[in-house]
Amino acid sequence: MSDCHWTAMGRLFGYPECCITDFMRRVRGDMTFQEMKEENASFHGKPWGNTGFIPCRTCRPDAEKDFVAFVAERITPNRKYDKPFPEDDYT
Repeated sequence: MSDCHWTAMGRLFGYPECCITDFMRRVRGDMTFQEMKEENASFHGKPWGNTGFIPCRTCRPDAEKDFVAFVAERITPNRKYDKPFPEDDYT
């Protein structure tokens, strides 16, 4: 999928621009193996697991500290999709 697709979907779901950009780096394969290994290890057991959202390194500390507040402050106000986070299955 193209960067335009990922950007549009991220904005539709209200994700922060920095997180969208970081996600695109992941899907394009712009990260080194070591970066991917560190990123994947840092996701284990985190509150955003299975939500479809992956916070960037900048947002990750706030998201980990209080994910409910992070969603309320950084995702919900920008969300254009009509279902509440984390529902984003188009059904």
